[in-house]
Amino acid sequence: MKLLSRVKKLKRDIEEPKKEIKKISEVQPTVDDLAEEFNLELDEHLYSLNKIPRDRSIDEFHPSEISKDFCPRMWCLMQKNSKLLVSNIEPELRLKFDTGSEVHTQFQKYYANMKNLWGYYNCRGCKDLCKSVAIGTKPDGCRFNRKAPIFANYKYNEIKIKDARYKIAGHVDGILYPTLRNKKMLLEIKTCNDQVFTFLKAPMKEHVVQASIYLWCLERMRDDYNRQRESKKLNPEEREFHKIPFDGTVFLYYNKNWSTRKTFIIPYEEEKLMLQMNPILEKIQICLDAIEENVLPDGLCGKKKSKKCCFSGIC
Repeated sequence: MKLLSRVKKLKRDIEEPKKEIKKISEVQPTVDDLAEEFNLELDEHLYSLNKIPRDRSIDEFHPSEISKDFCPRMWCLMQKNSKLLVSNIEPELRLKFDTGSEVHTQFQKYYANMKNLWGYYNCRGCKDLCKSVAIGTKPDGCRFNRKAPIFANYKYNEIKIKDARYKIAGHVDGILYPTLRNKKMLLEIKTCNDQVFTFLKAPMKEHVVQASIYLWCLERMRDDYNRQRESKKLNPEEREFHKIPFDGTVFLYYNKNWSTRKTFIIPYEEEKLMLQMNPILEKIQICLDAIEENVLPDGLCGKKKSKKCCFSGIC
C-alpha cells in the first residue's frame, strides 16, 4: 500500500523533528510541517474508519453488490468466514464514497422540497416526543406537534426493498411520484468525474442492472400489498401509491468537477427487465442451493485468484 507507506513516512518525518524541538526550543515547525501534520491526522482518521463493522447484512443479496462482478463462491465463503471480510479503503476512495453520499442527500432534499419525492419523513422537530412519521411527499409542518414551525425539519428515509424468496435487500435513492406528468418513477442518483461524464451517452450497464433489481423487487412488493391490502393497515396515500405501477427509471448523473447534470430515462418494460434479472436470479439460486447442500460453487476468477478478494487465501 503505497499511500500507507507514505503516511508512515510522514509520521516519522513529523515525529523526528519533534524530538529535536524538545532539545532546541528556538526551532519552530514550518507551515509546511504543520500542513503535513494536518494531512497525516486526517489520513489516520480516514484509515480508522475501516475498523467500523460492516452495516450491511452478509446473509442477503444487496443490489449494488450483485449488479456487477458478483461471485457466488465469495458470497458463500463470506457466510462462514465473515471475520475475513476486512475493509481496506484508502483515504482518497473513502472521500470519493462520502462525497457521493452527500450529493445523494442534497438531491433528495431538492426533490423533497419540490413535493416529488415519495416516501417516509421523520420530523426531527419532535425529537423523541412523538416520533412523527409522515407518509407520502414532504409535509409542510408537523401534524402531531403544533408547536413545531411550518418549516419543521423533516428527514427523508429511503424506501427499503426486500424479497424473501431470493433474500434481496436494499434501499432506493428515491421514488418520484407524482411527477409533472403524473408518472411514477424510480430515481437513481449517480456521481462521476468529468472524464466519465463527457462521454456518457446512456446509463452505465451496471446501473441499469441495479435499477432493474430495484424495480423487480418493488413491483413484487406492490403485488403483495395489493393482494393483502384488505388485511394490511395502509393509509389512503399508501393504498393509492401501491395501486399504480412504475413507469420507469430516472438516472441522474452529477459531474463532480463542474456540477453539471445529465438525465436519462428508461421506460419500464417487463420483458427487457427480465433479461437483466434472469442472470442475477440464477446466480442467487446457485448461492442458496450451495448453502443448503453445504458445497462451494465456482468463482468468477477461476484458477487465477483475485488479490483484491478478502477470501483469496481460502478460495
